[in-house]
Amino acid sequence: MNQIISILFSLLMTNVILGQSVSDYTYTGVSGSASVGTMTPTTGGIHSLFHNPATLSEVSDQLINVGTAELYGIPYTHAGWIQSFKGLGVIGVSTEISKVTFEKVELSTEQRIGISHGFNLQKDKNSTLALGVTLNHFSWILGHSAGTAGDGSDGIPGGMSNSWGLDIGVIGSLRDKHRVGAMIKNAVSSTIGSGGTEQSLPKRLSAGVSYTPFKGLMTSFLFERALGEDIQIKGSIHFDVSPSIHLIAGVQSNPNRLGIGGFLSVSKIKIGYALLTHPVLPIVHQTGLIYNFSD
Repeated sequence: MNQIISILFSLLMTNVILGQSVSDYTYTGVSGSASVGTMTPTTGGIHSLFHNPATLSEVSDQLINVGTAELYGIPYTHAGWIQSFKGLGVIGVSTEISKVTFEKVELSTEQRIGISHGFNLQKDKNSTLALGVTLNHFSWILGHSAGTAGDGSDGIPGGMSNSWGLDIGVIGSLRDKHRVGAMIKNAVSSTIGSGGTEQSLPKRLSAGVSYTPFKGLMTSFLFERALGEDIQIKGSIHFDVSPSIHLIAGVQSNPNRLGIGGFLSVSKIKIGYALLTHPVLPIVHQTGLIYNFSD
């Protein structure tokens, strides 16, 4: 029954591909927002689909999640699904969707849907080394422009553009305490759009370390740079207050941002909330729900 539900969930996400990303949001999910995007070197989970596919190799549970946020007036939704298949390893499907509307008219709709796979290159009782990839399909729909008349009568017709990209991630760990991870967003990519709307897909390099002095506490430190932008320095702490409460807090430079949030576990469900500040723009509130099908 659990397998049937998870397969239906993955098909649902695949069906919405004919919708809508040319944007790159580095704080996806409750964990991503609360930690200001420092999840690249952390232990694997549902966040692996968005922050480092290599850490999928550490996931043994069957998971799904859904999360929503409003990014400065733009609704943003993400969803993910992970399952281990015999002979194939851990496979995940993820999607991100955002829309820009004005007076009930959809001006732009973006969607990314990805298929991820993480696998071990080396593993023994002291250390591990894993590689992961995510194949992304991007869809971008532009609405009919207003034109010089302002009523759309002489505007440019809208349309949908599609493109592909490939994310590559790596993670290494030593004695379950020291971890080093990196991911290249759109390491292999092309452009999307045509004519005046054509643009390159965003490229980004994230590299960091994490340290777990004892079970239930982990600190992370990350350097991140988008192509053509300055380096951002980020740090976060993850702490288990109790078996059912997990808290995360993080800080970032350039621009200075603060994230804080956590999860409440109830049986097989995790309910999450995070907020992310900005020196100029409003606070982003992120909510999320994770369900674990595994016993």
